[in-house]
Amino acid sequence: MKIRIHEQHLRFRLAESEVVELLKSGFFSENIAIGGSILGFSIYLVENPTHPLNSSGQKEVTGSPSVQLVGSHTRLEIPRMWTAGWQTNDVVGFEFEIPPSAQPKSDRLTVIIEKDYPCAHTKEGKALFGTPVKMKTGLPWAEDRDLE
Repeated sequence: MKIRIHEQHLRFRLAESEVVELLKSGFFSENIAIGGSILGFSIYLVENPTHPLNSSGQKEVTGSPSVQLVGSHTRLEIPRMWTAGWQTNDVVGFEFEIPPSAQPKSDRLTVIIEKDYPCAHTKEGKALFGTPVKMKTGLPWAEDRDLE
């Protein structure tokens, strides 16, 4: 899973095998160890997504997608019905917004979950980089390597 954070946008790109796992098991998760801590990201397919807490301190069932940050773990819940046939159809992904009212002390958050396709252009049609062919390690003990 590739994760990109830019301003108030959170984008998840899933490889084909990750989409298959998400659809099969109902969730997909990635974790990375940083020092002695774990940073995690999960996507769950649920029948009725919940928002963390309503004004009375209870979880609220809304039927709309949600994002929750618990400690160092980000949990996304999206409606299972959105992903019906996603592995084989032409739907690239799903985009939704979490309004400021669901995120105290924050601006609107845009979340995008999509299939990972090669991309070489910005919205304006400008090329970002050419197709990568070599990874420069920058490490004195490691050689550069060709990308496949």
